[in-house]
Amino acid sequence: MKIVFCGDSWCRYMPTWTGRVGLASHLESILQKRVIDIGKPGATTEQSLSLKYRALLEKNLKNCDVLCVSSGGDSIAGEHAVLWLQDNVGQGWENATDTTMLSDALDLVVGCYNDICLLRDEIAPDCRIISHTYDVPSKQVLGKGLLCFGPWLKPSLDYCGWTDKDDQINIIRQWLFVLAMRIKTAAATQKNWTVIDTFNTLKPNEWANELHPTQDGFKKIAQLFANEINTQSV
Repeated sequence: MKIVFCGDSWCRYMPTWTGRVGLASHLESILQKRVIDIGKPGATTEQSLSLKYRALLEKNLKNCDVLCVSSGGDSIAGEHAVLWLQDNVGQGWENATDTTMLSDALDLVVGCYNDICLLRDEIAPDCRIISHTYDVPSKQVLGKGLLCFGPWLKPSLDYCGWTDKDDQINIIRQWLFVLAMRIKTAAATQKNWTVIDTFNTLKPNEWANELHPTQDGFKKIAQLFANEINTQSV
């Protein structure tokens, strides 16, 4: 069975020699099968389909049985998150998001996922696609980055006046929920695309920073991928 994993830093967190790895490496350990990791840490969904990485995906899709995808999180996190935030003028966190701007950003994410399906249909029509939603970080890691990277969420929220941590978590949850719903809706229109719902999977102590689980957290998510692969293989 040929398994390929593409996407962002949830796919490939850090180099294996650091001992801090992402879903692809953990999935390989769980399945005891090679997983071809073509993830790009920090890549938005559109960046992962840019010319250089698109060619890499096309190459590895040949004879692929399962394509795992972890993408979308970096498209709504980072400095560009300020684009769909409205200033806090006391209207409540429910009104913090410019829903039109967020929807426009997610249109590109969904378009890229559909493009992945199109490439799959052309190159490996029997290949199964498995992706996931994300999960909501704990309040304890808000503002925490990784080495010289990040944080990715709190700065934009602070800049727009959303400094209360409960408000921040609620806003982030809203973004991730909308992302999850858009991906699930897109998957329903495509063949052989399963979306694993990973909301409420991670415990507060299973977050290493604002965006990434601890190694135990990554293992927990990777096990869900393994379960899905094994179930579909029966």
